[in-house]
Amino acid sequence: MSPEHFPGRLKELREQRGLTQQQLADGAGIAKATVADLEQGRYAPSWPTVITLAKALGVDSQALFQEQLGTARDR
Repeated sequence: MSPEHFPGRLKELREQRGLTQQQLADGAGIAKATVADLEQGRYAPSWPTVITLAKALGVDSQALFQEQLGTARDR
């Protein structure tokens, strides 16, 4: 589990569920700009934001810090 994987993993999980940034933001009760900033790695999320995003994505919060699936396969 590593924080540097968070931006890509967030985007990967969102796209796997067929959600736009706006749809995820709406489901998590946060601004679309926040989702975009997190996916770009502009800042690290607070723990409450991690939990909120995980719930909106239907995953355990630890899933957001795992290495992206595509990255692991490319090795």
